[in-house]
Amino acid sequence: MNCPMCQLLVPEGRTICPACGWTLTSTLDDSLTIGILLKNGQFRIERKLGQGGFGITYLATDLTLGRTIAIKELFQSDWKRQGKMLQTPIKLAASEFQEIKDKFLQEGRVLAGFSDPSIVQVYDQFSENNTAYLVMEYLQGESLAERLTREHIISAEELLTLTRQLGQALRLLHDRGHLHRDIKPDNIILEKGGRAVLIDFGSARQFQAGKTTHMTRLVTPGYAPLEQYAASGRVGPPTDLYALGATLYHALSGQMPPSASDLFNGVALPPLPTGTPGGLITGIETAMQIRMQDRPQTVDEFLRMLTSAADAQQSKPRFAGPKPLLDYLKYLGISPDTFLDRLEEGSIQVSELPPEVRAELIRTKWINAQGQLTFRYAWGNQPRQQPPKPIASPIPSSTSKKPTSPAQPRQPIWTPHHSQPAPLPPTSTPSPPLVAFPDVADVNQLWLAICKVPKPDDLTLKVSVLNPARKKITYRTFLRAMLCAFFTGLWAAFFLPIYFGQVGYLWILFSIGGAVYPFLDKGDQKILSQIEGIDQQLKARQMSYEGESPIKRFEIQIRELEQIKTQLLKPTALLTEREQTARKKYTQQVIEAELRRHRLEPGLVPGVGVQRIKTLNQYGIHTAFELNRKPLARISGIGEKIIRDLMAWRSSIERSAQTSVKPFSGGQQLHAEVARELWNLRAMLADGPQLLQVATTEGINNYKQAEADIQALLGEREGLLKRLQSEKI
Repeated sequence: MNCPMCQLLVPEGRTICPACGWTLTSTLDDSLTIGILLKNGQFRIERKLGQGGFGITYLATDLTLGRTIAIKELFQSDWKRQGKMLQTPIKLAASEFQEIKDKFLQEGRVLAGFSDPSIVQVYDQFSENNTAYLVMEYLQGESLAERLTREHIISAEELLTLTRQLGQALRLLHDRGHLHRDIKPDNIILEKGGRAVLIDFGSARQFQAGKTTHMTRLVTPGYAPLEQYAASGRVGPPTDLYALGATLYHALSGQMPPSASDLFNGVALPPLPTGTPGGLITGIETAMQIRMQDRPQTVDEFLRMLTSAADAQQSKPRFAGPKPLLDYLKYLGISPDTFLDRLEEGSIQVSELPPEVRAELIRTKWINAQGQLTFRYAWGNQPRQQPPKPIASPIPSSTSKKPTSPAQPRQPIWTPHHSQPAPLPPTSTPSPPLVAFPDVADVNQLWLAICKVPKPDDLTLKVSVLNPARKKITYRTFLRAMLCAFFTGLWAAFFLPIYFGQVGYLWILFSIGGAVYPFLDKGDQKILSQIEGIDQQLKARQMSYEGESPIKRFEIQIRELEQIKTQLLKPTALLTEREQTARKKYTQQVIEAELRRHRLEPGLVPGVGVQRIKTLNQYGIHTAFELNRKPLARISGIGEKIIRDLMAWRSSIERSAQTSVKPFSGGQQLHAEVARELWNLRAMLADGPQLLQVATTEGINNYKQAEADIQALLGEREGLLKRLQSEKI
C-alpha cells in the first residue's frame, strides 16, 4: 500500500512508513485464495508476497515446468473481488479500465525484451478473472527499503557494488529508448546471493532525446525529478539518474531526501555524513540537480563520478566483522566508557565514525539516523544534539582549573539503566488536524434511503419431477444373448452330455445365456451413467443458485450495510478499540526494544562467564530478546539452573519495561485515522441504494442463467431417455 502522507510504497505487513513515520491503517485482504489455479490449471497460488496500490504479487508454482515463480496481478487498492472475478468501481469506465490493463501488459512486453541479471525476468502474461497477470521470476531476498528500515544506512563500498549492477540495467534500458521513471528503494530487490535487481516496470515509457514527450504524470516525492511533475516535457536518462541519486542519498544518510519541488523552492539538500567518500558526494549532488542539463547525461558518466569513492574507501580501515564497534574500540585503544565520554564531550563526532560502526550504533539505539545521542534518554524525551568537537587552545593556561562536580555513576555501554526503555526513533511528522466524525443524524438519513429500496421477488427455480431412468430389454439385446447361448450350447453338446446328461446340458445352456446377457448390454449402461451424471449436475446447479438468488444477494448486502451503520453510530467504541490495539503494540515495542538493549555480558547472571557467553553467541543469542527456554535446553553445557537464572533475568527486564510504559493516548493522529476510516464507511453507506440495486440485478441475471442451464440439462436428459426406451419389447 502507499503511505497517505508521502505516497511511498510501503512493504506488506509494515505498520509505520519507513520514510515519514506515518502510522498506517490496515486494509481488507482482497487477495486470491491459496490453492487457486490460473491459466487452465498451469499455475497454483501458494501465498501472497506483497500488495501495492496497483497490484498484488503472489508466490506460485508452475505445475507444467515444476518451478517456483512470482505472479503479479493487476488489482488497484479501490477495486473489489467477487470470488475470483475482479469487480472494478462503477465510476471507472470500460475504456479507462482497458487502458489500465493495456499499460499493465506493456510492462510484461518491455521486460520480456531483456535478459540481464539486474532486470527482473518475465516468463509469461495472460488475462483471466477480468484482469491481467504477469508471470515473473521469484526473487528471494528483500527490498532496499526493507534493508534501510532495519539498518538505516548502507556502507559506501556495498552501495558502489549495488550501483554498478543497477547501472548495467539502466544502460540497457536507455539504449533501447526506455525510461524506468520510478526508481526508489522499494523497487530494488537485494537477493541473498548479492544480486541487485530492478523491478516494477509498470511506469516504463519510451522517449526520444531532445523532444517533448507526453507521459502519464508519476511522482514519488523525494525520488522523482522536477520534469516528472508535468504531464509533458523533455525527459531522458538524466530523469532516471536523478531518482538513482536520490536512492543512494537515502541509503547513505538514512533519510529520504527533500522533494524536487522543495529543492526548486530553495530548500537545501542536507549534507551527507562527513565520512562519505568524495566521489559519492559529488556524484549524488550532481545527479540531483534541478535542471536536466546539469546532471550526468549517461549512466557511464554517472558511474565515472563514483569511481573515486572506491579508492578513498579502500584507504580507510574496515570493521566488517560481527562486532564492528568492539573492533573499532580496539583500533582506537580505548574502553567503552571512554568512548561514551568522548561522544558526550564531542571529541569523537558521530559523522566521523566508520559507516559500519555508525550502523551498529543505530541498530542498538545508541544514536538515531540524524546522529543524535539517545543512549541516556527515555521514551518521549527529545535526544540531545552532540556538542561540536573542541578546538585545543594554542597556549594552554596553567591557572585554569576544571570545575569539580560530584561523581556520577557510569553506565556500561551494553547495560543501560533498567528502568528506562529504549528511545523511540525520532519523527518530524506533524500531528494531523483533528477531523470530525460523521454526524449521527446524517447516518440515520442515509439509512432511511437504504430502507426505501424494495426487496426483490423470491425467484425459485422450478424443476419438474424427473422420470426414473430404467433399463429396458430390446429385441436386439435379447437376440444377441440367445444366439450367443445357442452357439455356445452347440459347442458344449459334443462334450457335456457324456458327463452330465441331457438335463445338465439344458441347465448349462440357459445359464450361459443369462450370464452373457449383461455383458452384451454395454450401450444401455453407458446411457444410464450419463443420465445419473446429469441428475447430479441438476442438483448441484439448484444448490449453487440458492445462495446466489436475488433475495439472498439483497439480504447479504443489507447485512453488510447494517454493520457499517452500527460502526458509524458508535465512533467512540471504534476509537477505543483502536487505542487498545495501539496500546498493546506500543507496550510490546517498548518491551522488545528494552530486551534488545540488554546484551549478555559476563557476570550478569551467576554461573554465566566468558566461555558460556561465547557459547551462547555461537548459537545466535546475544541479547535478552533471543533468550528462550527451548533453544537454551539444546545447548550443551547450559544446565537447568542456568536456564532458570537467564529466564528470570529476562523476566525482570520485561517487568521493569512494563512498569515504565507511560500512559498511552492515540492523540490527534489516531483520531484522524479513525475519522478517515469512518468517512470511508460513510461513503459506502451513501452508495447503499445503488449497491442494493446492483445486487438485485446480479441476482436476477444469475436466475436467468441458472434457468437456462437447467433447461439445457433437462433437454439433454430427455434425449437420453428416448434413446434408452427405443426398441423396447
